[in-house]
Amino acid sequence: MIYNKDAAFSYPVLSDTNNSYTDSGFNFRVNNIVDKTTSYDIFFEYDIESDFVRSLIDNNQAVLILIIQSDDNSFFELEKGQLYINLSKSRVSFNDKVRAQLHIQSKQNISFAHCEELVSFYNVMKSQLRIPQYSLIGYSNVSTVRNTGKEGIALFEKTIDSKMDFDFQIKLSNKTIVLKFKDERHLLQSTARSRNVMNIYLYNGLERALNQFINENIEDGEEGFFLEDLDDSSLNDLHYKLYQLLLKKGINEISYDSLDALVQKVAPSIIEKFTHSIERLNENGN
Repeated sequence: MIYNKDAAFSYPVLSDTNNSYTDSGFNFRVNNIVDKTTSYDIFFEYDIESDFVRSLIDNNQAVLILIIQSDDNSFFELEKGQLYINLSKSRVSFNDKVRAQLHIQSKQNISFAHCEELVSFYNVMKSQLRIPQYSLIGYSNVSTVRNTGKEGIALFEKTIDSKMDFDFQIKLSNKTIVLKFKDERHLLQSTARSRNVMNIYLYNGLERALNQFINENIEDGEEGFFLEDLDDSSLNDLHYKLYQLLLKKGINEISYDSLDALVQKVAPSIIEKFTHSIERLNENGN
């Protein structure tokens, strides 16, 4: 199983959210996924801050286990220093969001008697602390892996619904900003430079999506927040795309007051290109 929140154990466990160790960091990140014909190559990295736990792995007393959660949980025992794994597509699918986590499991009985990294709470009892084989010694943060194909990175979706009550409507799904039109004419596909004329729809859609993104991630009473403080594994696909887009544009601080600025940083010249297209249409009578 994957641990999303703090879990209670009767013995010391290494994790970013557990205070058993004075240096409790156990960081894990999936860096890249290469989609092959019948398999995936997954490249990752991790950092274990505890010397005691690292020594257990080095001395073959503990093992790293990669857990990948899509429709089901898949478990893969790793060799020491292994930072890559090849997975058959029959075992796991990356069509949607997939979560991954590293566990450290004991391969034999482990004593904490000589562990000098535990917090003072364990000082009196650590000489008696022993865990059996197959016990969990540590677990990392959750790294979220998402579809990187065309559908996976698409931010907008356009649909036609002749039964709509209005000519145009914006809907936010869990994956995309949906621009709904009552009539195909409103897509302006027969108009020269229609792509930039559509910018007015894109602007409104981005603004609506960013407003929702802020609303669902801001703390009560706060005026804004920093992207670096977010847990990206908890974001839905649409919000994750916005999160990645904002980071790529060098944006970290987010607030309601900066909505218009955010849209124009994410999509530079979106208004200028729209204006230019309208001017050209007027000039050419097209």
